[in-house]
Amino acid sequence: MKPIQSKLHLLIPLVMMISLLAAILPLGQSAFAQEDLTPEIAGAGDTPTLISPLGTITEQTPTFTWSKVFGTSSYQYQVWRGSTKVLDKTVGYSVCASDTCSVKSTLKLDYGAYTWRVRAYVLGVWKPWSEYAGFMVSGPSFKAGFNYTMSGWLRKSGAAWKTAPTAIYTNGKADYWTSVYRPVSHYVDFDYSVRMKRTGGTFEGTWYPAQYVAVRMGGSVNAANAAWYPGYIFGYRDDGFYSIWEYDSTSAVSVIQPWTESTAIVPYDWNILRVVAYGDSYDYYINGTLVYSFSESIRAKGFVGVEMYARAGATFTKLQVDWARLTIADASAVVLPLLDDSKTREPAQSGESPQGGTR
Repeated sequence: MKPIQSKLHLLIPLVMMISLLAAILPLGQSAFAQEDLTPEIAGAGDTPTLISPLGTITEQTPTFTWSKVFGTSSYQYQVWRGSTKVLDKTVGYSVCASDTCSVKSTLKLDYGAYTWRVRAYVLGVWKPWSEYAGFMVSGPSFKAGFNYTMSGWLRKSGAAWKTAPTAIYTNGKADYWTSVYRPVSHYVDFDYSVRMKRTGGTFEGTWYPAQYVAVRMGGSVNAANAAWYPGYIFGYRDDGFYSIWEYDSTSAVSVIQPWTESTAIVPYDWNILRVVAYGDSYDYYINGTLVYSFSESIRAKGFVGVEMYARAGATFTKLQVDWARLTIADASAVVLPLLDDSKTREPAQSGESPQGGTR
């Protein structure tokens, strides 16, 4: 029995030391812990993290979602358009679930760019605002097949548009622009393509008329020639040349890319014109070939459509539009500019015109 009594004699002081440490240390703290192993609580900071909306959205009454802040009794959120505050609301903690808080917008937002932020009211004190987050409200994607229908599209100016089994078409109006557009929405960042075919319309066998896709357009029409403005137009002629133009708010036109020959154009046949617009960047394609890129911040949103010009005395002409498609663009769809776009836009020079031209 002596060996056992000896070991018990050694254990008694150790037990007493552990009991003493337990009495003097805060409850739940171990004398042997090297770090605080308490798990973090999601959203336990004073500042909410903004979750959505971000980037480009198509909902005009979006749901604002942010991370939940522990111990908060209410939140304040603000929505700004430029320097104008369009929404400022305070909501209770009941808008929160386990980890996030969500509020449906009480205001129908116009198309364009916005920023928003949130702050939390914790234990009687408003905590710092979150960083601003940005989003863009744009019209939704669409696919128009134009098979005996112009549903969702209207004539903007010039002559009438007619339907056919597989396309819409117009013969234009002498010395006027004729245009068709989608009036449902303004579009902000997008990838827009149109398949079209122009026949006839030449003047004295040397002058070729032009046909265009139109993007980020306004709602005005020039009474003198039915030109649609402001906005950007990108088009081609059947002699194998393309050009890009800008109409300003007064209907004055300036050239971005003058008439330039391209082997991507198929004369007197179907051609697909495509514009990718994202922020200030524009990429222009003909039948899948990138022909021009540039950056400009003048127009941030607008309508999309198609237009053509007919000249008095020219041969009988017809523009057919097989289909038009638009998807909401993201940064991955944008390419680096092909050319130095630092030059100032210039008025069209003598002999240069968006209406068409001579080879």
